[in-house]
Amino acid sequence: MIGTTPVADRLARLAEEIVGEPPSFRLRAWDGSEAGPPDAPLVEVRHRRALRRLLWRPDRMGLARAWVAGEITVPGDLYDVLERLTLPEHGPRDRRAHVLGHADGGDGVVRAVADVPVVLEP
Repeated sequence: MIGTTPVADRLARLAEEIVGEPPSFRLRAWDGSEAGPPDAPLVEVRHRRALRRLLWRPDRMGLARAWVAGEITVPGDLYDVLERLTLPEHGPRDRRAHVLGHADGGDGVVRAVADVPVVLEP
């Protein structure tokens, strides 16, 4: 049901859809919810615009753009998070095709994004 699952849980599921494994860091979403291992480094997704950047560029460039815009922050050791970060093994354009390619059949990433209602709001 939409609206009952915390945003961080939905983001963790989305990250797992993109990279094929659960995130090895803890996520804190803009609604204050958290997901992931409690002893792992924290990544704060402060604004839903970060998701757009990461969906269009699911690589370090998308992460860097969200970081510079202040939409994602890491209150601890940034290098620890980067070492734990797993990205699809494709070129930049291929990554976007890989992520958006999950739209075939209406499952995967598209379903996970649709499950985060605040992403779809203007």
